[in-house]
Amino acid sequence: MATKKVDLHWIADLNPFGLPKPPDWWLRYMIRFDADLFIMPSRKRAVYNLCRPARLSPGIGPLAITDRDGDLTAMKQRNLVPSAVIVPSVSGQWTTGVFDVDLYNRDIWRHGGAEKFTKKLEDGEKEKGKKEDRLIVDECLVRRRDMARSFKARTGQRTKLPVLKPKRHSTVLGRHQSPTADRKIVLATR
Repeated sequence: MATKKVDLHWIADLNPFGLPKPPDWWLRYMIRFDADLFIMPSRKRAVYNLCRPARLSPGIGPLAITDRDGDLTAMKQRNLVPSAVIVPSVSGQWTTGVFDVDLYNRDIWRHGGAEKFTKKLEDGEKEKGKKEDRLIVDECLVRRRDMARSFKARTGQRTKLPVLKPKRHSTVLGRHQSPTADRKIVLATR
């Protein structure tokens, strides 16, 4: 029986948690997204490891390997470097979200190279910082106004002046007129 291309990208390493092989349609999607990606079950956790060949670096160094039976050892034996971790869903459903969102946002070359990616990250961080600064200033202004109102209320000062508007065809300026008061007396509150 001939080996399918999708089977070459599934590394059936030690599988102590009995994780199932991803479906063929998912592996084909992974290959279409990036032909250098490989997937293998983790030796230490119930997750999958996405990895790729070490091309621009020497790969995993000897100091990084602290566990002889760990995932990094398995990757180093195959000259692979870790790319991402996929946590299987509880329902067992496979989705392509890990490629469409997570890996796409982390892929430097899809964003125009290292310089453009770095500039985009720095611009985003500056914008986020400016937004946070505006929120802090707005919060300080609100607290200052509340503090001033509280101080005025505690010291017996007015916090808001009443707006006096005369009623139509009325000589009374104030809001209240005593029912027992003589109609000739005009009450005004100021």
